[in-house]
Amino acid sequence: MAGRTRSTATKDEGIFRKTFFMNRNVTFEESRACVVPVPYATTSYTEGTRDAPEQILLNWNVEDYDLELGYAPCSVGIYPLPEREYEGAEGLDLVRKVAKELFKFKKFPVFLGGDQAITIATAKAAADVFGDMTVIFLDAHSDMKAEFEGKNVTGMSVVKQLGDMDTLQIGVRNIGSEELDDMSEKEAFNRITDKELATALSNASRNVYISIDVDVFDPSLMPATPMPEPDGYTWSEVIGLIRKIAARKNIVGCDIAEHSPIPGFTAPSIMCAQLAYKVIGLKFEKEAKEKGWENGAEPKKRGKNGD
Repeated sequence: MAGRTRSTATKDEGIFRKTFFMNRNVTFEESRACVVPVPYATTSYTEGTRDAPEQILLNWNVEDYDLELGYAPCSVGIYPLPEREYEGAEGLDLVRKVAKELFKFKKFPVFLGGDQAITIATAKAAADVFGDMTVIFLDAHSDMKAEFEGKNVTGMSVVKQLGDMDTLQIGVRNIGSEELDDMSEKEAFNRITDKELATALSNASRNVYISIDVDVFDPSLMPATPMPEPDGYTWSEVIGLIRKIAARKNIVGCDIAEHSPIPGFTAPSIMCAQLAYKVIGLKFEKEAKEKGWENGAEPKKRGKNGD
């Protein structure tokens, strides 16, 4: 049930070692999805998010079978990459390199931040591999600041740093006055209706990357984040949005950012783990139903190139 990993590798196996995760032995080459810890922070506000990836994986208390989806998402093969250090501009460059390699290997990565600055790297990596890309943000903030704490690359400047990339922002309910002009040129919503979402997705690229800042949730549900905002989304609302996106578009990857663990209070970390697992489940739901994975069958093993 828990997601703590146990390596059964020899020293020569490297990333292709067999790992025990969710009661299954899986190698990188066999996996279709990867969980990628990225303990990266850019400001004094988000320093606590460095602890999030470790805490999410330590509290991966997730049952394997998803009653809503009707199958066990771990049957696709989920490989947890080992945690590594990422610091400064060089660290963000390394995140982009790692993400690009995962996309080339045809993996579905879920990146665990860290603050949302990681999306600058992961979304650009997705565009490097897939070409035209729409980045969909589920986030309480506009993230269009030119600088913060003397830095122009932070979790509060993500959308601005992505420049001309196509973006769709959902959940925005707090904005700085200096961001208003730039935001007037972006497609952003607080609450979005089904009709508005359908229209927005019809104008989006076929391939989308989703970035989830956990402050999109109401603080009563997710208090462990640096900048919580009242009147946020419920669990069902967020999952409903992702389900509708998955039904219409090819989700190539996702990140879950801005979780700042509260010592002694594990519920928010468990929720982030459940969110990551649900996203993987929604990504592969259609294929699972078509191929009968709900009946206990597992996908065919894949080679090193994801084939």
